Amino acid sequence: MIILQGVEPMAHGLFRACYPHPEQQDKCVKIALKDHPLPKRAKLVDLKEPTDPNLRELFAYKKLKARGVPVESRFPAVHDLVDTDLGQGLVVDRIDAALPQGALTLRDYIEKGVRGELTPDMLVAELRNFADFCVRHSVFASCDEWHNLYFVRKDAGYHCMAFDLKLRLNREFIPFSSVLPFAMRHKIRRRFDRMIAEVEGLLSAPQTA
Repeated sequence: MIILQGVEPMAHGLFRACYPHPEQQDKCVKIALKDHPLPKRAKLVDLKEPTDPNLRELFAYKKLKARGVPVESRFPAVHDLVDTDLGQGLVVDRIDAALPQGALTLRDYIEKGVRGELTPDMLVAELRNFADFCVRHSVFASCDEWHNLYFVRKDAGYHCMAFDLKLRLNREFIPFSSVLPFAMRHKIRRRFDRMIAEVEGLLSAPQTA
């Protein structure tokens, strides 16, 4: 059993807390919060898909890998479920351990003005590349949220990735997008288009002193 009691979380979201793995420096452990929100209703089609956030991420990762999708090009590798003193955890590659220069999140870029050498044009272009990847491979996950998106140095530019591959639950009354691939791709495209339009609007707004 992995002991996490007394360990400071690296990150904390609505559904999970993420802890550094005490035995493997290149890994972290995601723990579902006991009071995390649950779906308001069962889905009509995807009843086989889990509702626990860790199982949702593991399910999505295995599903994409089985289809031959190069998941690790845009997401950290997901490993096994483990027992911890805080409950069942999910072991995932730790991003900052593999990146000497760290990861610049979209939230920090927009809200805190942390820019470095990443220009607004470069950021938007790479956001579109990431969106294209998700649309092409039907990745309907929590990866379109600002705090989950980050940028790392790659060659002479930057590469957009996401911390969270947790499967989104389909809340459509009649979930056509769960059974029609083109409907799912269109749905993902709409989500990213809205997000990118919001980012572009904020980046083009005049800066106040």
